[in-house]
Amino acid sequence: RVTYQMNRPSLSIREGEEWIKLAKVSSASGHVRGTSIALMHAEALNIPSARIERAKLLHQQGQLHNALELLNPGESVVKSLLKRSKSHANDAKRTDVSERMLMIATWTHEAGLEAGDTMRERFKQITDLTPESTDGWFHLGKYIDFLLENELKSARAAQSSSSAGPGHRS
Repeated sequence: RVTYQMNRPSLSIREGEEWIKLAKVSSASGHVRGTSIALMHAEALNIPSARIERAKLLHQQGQLHNALELLNPGESVVKSLLKRSKSHANDAKRTDVSERMLMIATWTHEAGLEAGDTMRERFKQITDLTPESTDGWFHLGKYIDFLLENELKSARAAQSSSSAGPGHRS
């Protein structure tokens, strides 16, 4: 009994990770109810990735607003993590918050809910939280490519409309 009690925290983590695996398999198979039940068990064990998986499920179901709300770490959490020195104890929290913010940035951009300075600031926070992670940098580059393409399209449209203005003969 004592041995079980001593190992209980690590057993809970392993059990929660298994629930997350089951949720992923269920989701891939299209079993929403099974996914939801597995996530409920993982959340009850306080597994951090359960929140991310729940948000993915909500996003798949077309509930973007609820998914974004669930992922939002809050401005105060982000600011306090950015102010703290980088230590091993903070690594897991920084990675979790960074991953959640990256999903928010990606989904809001895809849905056309945010653009410009808001998106650039969000990506800056992500790369500041986890500068060693390539995901934040990759998505920042992808967003900059998107902005460049839009600028080029606008320039071409302006150029073609000015050349085809009044008095232009074809």
